[in-house]
Parts: sequence; structure tokens; C-alpha cells
Amino acid sequence: STLNISGQIKIGSSGAANAFVRAEKQGGGFSGTQADASGNFTLPVTAGTWKIYGVAEGYAETAYSSNPLIITTASATGKDITLSTTVTLNPPKSKPITPSSGGTLDDPTAGVKLTIPANALGQSSSAGNIQVKETNNVRSTSNSKPVDSKAIKISATDSSGNPITNLSGSVTVELSYTTAELAATPSASDSSINTKAEADKLQSGYWDETTANWVTLSSTITYYKSDGTVLDNSDAAHTPAADLSNGATTTVSTATTHFSDYAPVSSTNGSPLTPSGLAATAQSATQINLSWAAVSGAVS
Repeated sequence: STLNISGQIKIGSSGAANAFVRAEKQGGGFSGTQADASGNFTLPVTAGTWKIYGVAEGYAETAYSSNPLIITTASATGKDITLSTTVTLNPPKSKPITPSSGGTLDDPTAGVKLTIPANALGQSSSAGNIQVKETNNVRSTSNSKPVDSKAIKISATDSSGNPITNLSGSVTVELSYTTAELAATPSASDSSINTKAEADKLQSGYWDETTANWVTLSSTITYYKSDGTVLDNSDAAHTPAADLSNGATTTVSTATTHFSDYAPVSSTNGSPLTPSGLAATAQSATQINLSWAAVSGAVS
């Protein structure tokens, strides 16, 4: 595109480093980018009507105050977004781990559990460190939305403090959410999960910085009652309700061979909403004009 929308994501009067920006185009269209260390962004767009949103670590996604923006033949500059609503994040959790032995890291507060087989982090017998950290500095893309607009940043270091990214074996990542968390919609980019049919479609994904998109992995969905009993469809008492009313926690599990930001994501490529007020008017023997009411909030 030869057109763009540029500006700065701010917290107070300061730029929000590495914030994310996304835009939705009326009638269909999407653009997204990451701001620089000073919060400055340039978002490529085409001519049309756009709504833009910004988000940064610890601050909820916020819409540009003068949305929508109409782009015709010129780019738009100075479209700053100031973030003010804070987001509560769980503190990071870390533990020593010896690569040759493997182990687990379980953080029930953040709803994440890692199961690390022996030698997956290497063959060293000297202890390194593994850490999980909740982050909300994530964004939806044209095809994926992270649940609750948050992700878990997973990182590991060896005994010398060097980062371990690519693994020698698969590590299991389990991400758990309460029914209320699945249904919550605290920001404009969230996807609300209110039924088992919707939860069944969740896939664990990792953020790929190269493609600036979520990459989904083969995942397993498990439903639990409040006492920890698995709702495994073994009988009527152990079958998840269609509205998830008898479940307390939903866990999305996947195996991975590298560390990044992980989150269950839902697809944004759903069916469009049904328009209303369809009317047909005969204009001639060979022409019929169709009209209908525009759909508010249609999937872009």
C-alpha cells in the first residue's frame, strides 16, 4: 500500500515501547503493526474507512478517540492513542531446572503448566532456569484472536544465563481458563467463548515475530469440574454442558519445540452476520435491484 496511518501510542506523555496497533476497515479489511521503542507506528492501509486500536504491556486496548478515520488519496499522520486503563497481570514465576533431568513448572495462578522431558532443554547436568510470564502486549490479527487478550511468555536460560529457544524435544504447554475468563470481553479485540462448540475450536498458538501472526499447533481441549473431575463424556454426569455451565476450567494443551508467547486463539474467519431488511425491486425485464440494512459489527 502507498497509504498509511501514523502516530504514537502513549502512556501519559511518554511513548509506549513496542506497543501493538491494529486497524479494521469498514466493509472488510485488516492491518496491524508493532510500534517502535518510542511508541511510534506506521500502519499500511488502503483507501476507505478505518478504526484503529492500540495496546501495550499493562494497559488495555484503547480505540483512537476520533474513530473512524476516512482515508482517501492521502496518508493520515499524528493519530496518537493515549492508553489509561490498566490491566492486572499475574507476576512471573520461575524455577531452576536441570536440562538432563527435566521437570515441571506449574503456576495455577496464571493457569499455566509446563512439562519438560529429560534432555529437552539440552543434556547439561548444571541447573538453568525456566520462566513463565503473563503479558497483555498482544494483538489480534486478521485470522486469530488470543483468549482474554493475554498470552504466556515462556523463556529458558542455561547455567551460564544464555537463552534456550530451540528445544531438543517436545515440551507440553497447558493453558487453563475458568469459564468466566473464556466468556469475558474486557477489550475490543477479545473473542467471547460462551459455548462448548466455541471452546472446542480453540487451538494453542504461538506468536511468530517473522510473520507477525499467530501460528496454531495441534491441541487437546479438556474440561474440568470444580472438584478437578474430568468431563470426559463417560456418562451423563461427566459430559460437558453445551453452555459449559457444569464446567469450572477449560485446559488447552499442546506440544512445542521452541519457546515464544503462547495463547489459545480463536479464528476470526467465522460466518458473516445475517443482514436484515432484504428487498428486491424490479427495474426492468432484465434487472432487479437488491437492498438490505448494513450489519453492525460484521466480521472483517
